[in-house]
Amino acid sequence: DAKHMLPVNWLVAEEPLAPTDELALAVLDHLLVGTSTSLLRKALTESGLGESVAGGGLSDELVQPTFSIGMKGVAAEDAAKVEALVVDALANARFSDEDVAASMNTIEFELREFNTGSFPKGLSFMLGCMRNWIYDRDPLEPLKFEAPLAELKTLASPDYFKQLTDRFLTHTTHRVTVEMVPDADLEAQQVESERARLAAAEVDKAAVRRDAAELERIQSEPDAPEALATIPTLKVADLEPAVRTIPRLETRTESGVVVLSRDLPTAGIAYVDVALDLTALPLADVELVPLFARCLLETGVAGKYDAVQLQRQIGARTGGIDASVLNTMRLDGDAVADPEDLVYRLVLRGKATLDKTDDLLALMADILANADFSQHQRMIEMLKESKARYESAFRTSGNAFAASRLAARLTRSGYCAELTGGVTHYRSVLRLLEENDMPALQRRLEAMRDALLAAKDPVINLTADRAVDLDALAAVLDPRPDATRPDDWAATPLFEHKNEGFAVPTQVNYVAKGGRFYAPGEPVSGADAIVRRVISLDYLWNEVRVKGGAYGGGCSLNPITGTFAFSSYRDPNLDQTLKIYDATPDYLADLDLSQSELDKAVIAEIGQLDFPLTADQKGYLSLRHYLDGTTDDARQKFRDQVLATTLADFDAFGAKLKDTIARSSEVVFASADALKAANDNLKPEDQLDVVTLL
Repeated sequence: DAKHMLPVNWLVAEEPLAPTDELALAVLDHLLVGTSTSLLRKALTESGLGESVAGGGLSDELVQPTFSIGMKGVAAEDAAKVEALVVDALANARFSDEDVAASMNTIEFELREFNTGSFPKGLSFMLGCMRNWIYDRDPLEPLKFEAPLAELKTLASPDYFKQLTDRFLTHTTHRVTVEMVPDADLEAQQVESERARLAAAEVDKAAVRRDAAELERIQSEPDAPEALATIPTLKVADLEPAVRTIPRLETRTESGVVVLSRDLPTAGIAYVDVALDLTALPLADVELVPLFARCLLETGVAGKYDAVQLQRQIGARTGGIDASVLNTMRLDGDAVADPEDLVYRLVLRGKATLDKTDDLLALMADILANADFSQHQRMIEMLKESKARYESAFRTSGNAFAASRLAARLTRSGYCAELTGGVTHYRSVLRLLEENDMPALQRRLEAMRDALLAAKDPVINLTADRAVDLDALAAVLDPRPDATRPDDWAATPLFEHKNEGFAVPTQVNYVAKGGRFYAPGEPVSGADAIVRRVISLDYLWNEVRVKGGAYGGGCSLNPITGTFAFSSYRDPNLDQTLKIYDATPDYLADLDLSQSELDKAVIAEIGQLDFPLTADQKGYLSLRHYLDGTTDDARQKFRDQVLATTLADFDAFGAKLKDTIARSSEVVFASADALKAANDNLKPEDQLDVVTLL
């Protein structure tokens, strides 16, 4: 059945708000939609009226802030019910003291930590200023949060935030509800309309062809050397030759828990990670890892906290707790990993100010030991949300799913990523929803927890500026040194090598091709990273993006797994893009790269290696290096090779790439018509095995 999407939208204010009101709106947004148990998000999720929540809540980048929330995957007859639910939930909104305390603490922690992850902090400051600056207001005002925060603390109460809800949402008339209705014939109608428009247009086709040829000439012509020389640049000699190292102290508890720690400036915040070995699970249960990770944080702690209470505890006592997966291979010095030597860990990550680390560790221990897997309705909602997210992402991020299918054929790491985040996992989600056997699912999740807590070599990873007692967290882990990987891992082959096409409703294509570049055990050269960079930013940029019209295109070379892949993003072409990929060795053979251009590529790669890291990122990277076997000596060798890259390295890479392409396979996400047209143009042995996904 056709599913509708229905967001309810508000213009929150017509004039600029005072700084305290702006900050109060951020807290209100967290109270309403910030977590899975926030008032409005919870009401929508539990309503069963749609497959997942749509709309991101507050958007305050422009002079007039807006608020948007609704659902996707809504039956036509339920559309009006979604609007009524949103309006009624806001009209009847009631907050508790605990709700307010949790949201206030969360927002304050975010302001004080100002953790931008991999995004440059300077750029974040600039963008924070921009929202005022472009309207001729004080650009520094958004960065000065201390005074508004102090004032808000004197006002914050359940009644205050109820008044804000009424003022900015319930009692405003600036509201519009948009119902989006799917139309299976829309694409065909648009194509036909465009054809008719072109046929009726009085166009000098010869002139259009001349203009297109001139545009291609301009696009193909390199910039003049004298123009390039005007751009200030670094020199290779300016670069630091030595790798940056991260301190790491390794100890082990009597029970066998590995403890990694490092003393770094963290502004009084402790970052704690717990990494549990997922290969202790039967391979058949890996499909449940995403659901397991969500349940840890979204279903409560059995006998202690329900889901709402757990989120309140996390919000009020910590800077946040989340669960993720670390998925890579184990290195042997500078050589490519064995494709079966998997490093696969569930990582529970938490942070708190040093005076609240006891609370953080107690919560993390409770979550690991007693997450409540009996909340069957919530698990069904999670599965429905996953289904809706996949069906949206297949249309908009097909390049990521195509890359996942390629990787699943080459290493166990790629195989597991496909089982938990690719087309294969989407099909698992559909099967679990169809089976609807929640008691059986609960038993599987509980058995997974038992296996993970007993897995050997669990790791606790601490990054802080002073020592923290981790005993309370280590106590819930009971590693068994004789634990082994279940037999079904070794007995299950990787995915079959074949060309695949997945038909989805889209007007653009996502085209990927790849295979093994290095053999397992083969040494990796840092110089190859430079060649890959030039291929991506010169050849593929110009051929796939500039001339071909794709929104993006590039290639990747993974020095750990030894795999190479091309990909394009929102690409109007398909078989032509594959031809461009296949011609890459010819491009390298004919490449006339100046020393200055080579130096620029080296400088850019070193910039990537030396990307600024926050304290928690350094701690996590150190954990990753410990688990995958990366050493400072291997990193230094790789860096030395990058710095010593010559044009001869391009010739060697080209010869190797030609062999890789000959053994590569292809994965494409596109419309059914585009896949059929491509197969009509491809040789029989190169044609895509087409599957209708949506």
